[in-house]
Amino acid sequence: MASSLHQIGGIHQHRGDYGAALKHYQQSLKINEELGDHAGVVYTLGQIGNIYFDQGQYDRALKNYEQVKSVSEELGDKSSVSITLHRIGMIYQERGDYEAALKHYEQACKISEELGDRAGVARSLHDIGIIHNDRGDYEAALKHYEQARKISEELGDRAGVAASLHNIGTIHQARGDYGAALQHYEQALKILEELGNRAGVARSLHQIGNIHGERGNYGAALQHYEQSLKIAEELGDRAAIAASRSQIGQVLTQLGRYPEAFEHLLFAGLTFVDLQSPNAKIAAGDLKALRAKWGAKEFDAAWQQATGAAVPEELKT
Repeated sequence: MASSLHQIGGIHQHRGDYGAALKHYQQSLKINEELGDHAGVVYTLGQIGNIYFDQGQYDRALKNYEQVKSVSEELGDKSSVSITLHRIGMIYQERGDYEAALKHYEQACKISEELGDRAGVARSLHDIGIIHNDRGDYEAALKHYEQARKISEELGDRAGVAASLHNIGTIHQARGDYGAALQHYEQALKILEELGNRAGVARSLHQIGNIHGERGNYGAALQHYEQSLKIAEELGDRAAIAASRSQIGQVLTQLGRYPEAFEHLLFAGLTFVDLQSPNAKIAAGDLKALRAKWGAKEFDAAWQQATGAAVPEELKT
């Protein structure tokens, strides 16, 4: 029963129905605890942590992962330790602590190599590439993405291939080669749609929106951001919701639709602060830019009405 409930939860999670997935995982966890099945407890705790992560509840996810890591080490389950180290690294990455993230990814990669776990190696290479990308070292990032994609292709891991294609697209985008970026995003999107991976579809739609926005095609950008936002809201993914609303706010600012832009940018900024995301600084910059365009009087009145407080000094400078 515990195993079946867990697998049913996995189907709901894959479809993005996190509420139903969480319900089944918790039922499975309860049975495993009653049976004293430590391996089953670890497996289910990890999946529950993954849902919290996808929803942007990083403190709760980290607590679950630390429990999983501790029990896995006691059981001598090196594979589980590797996976959990990787997931902990993802939390540090989301919070902008790249050194801690890189440390955890490299530890996970080393264990995966020792175990001959090529899928685990690909996973770590992929996220190490993201760290290099975030730091602006595009050559190192591209090298890791290509290594990860090669392994995923050899393993027949289409989701892994899509993830690598997506991130290779971000390299081209950062270099201003929008045509190549769009090609990679659309290839990733096609695979993700075929797999029914809605979270991945949302990410690709978001990045395609970025390309249109950088090209000045604001109508197409808004269309893609709104499609991505709708999926993120259905999934309950707070980080993705904030990211889409942030981009929508930026586009609306460019279009002169200042009251609408303010609503989106304020929501995004407050969410990023709550998630302890480094994107909070970007959101603050977007709000400052909006204030400069809209005018201090109108912006400050909207801020006062929305928050009940005066505009912070850092948004005025």
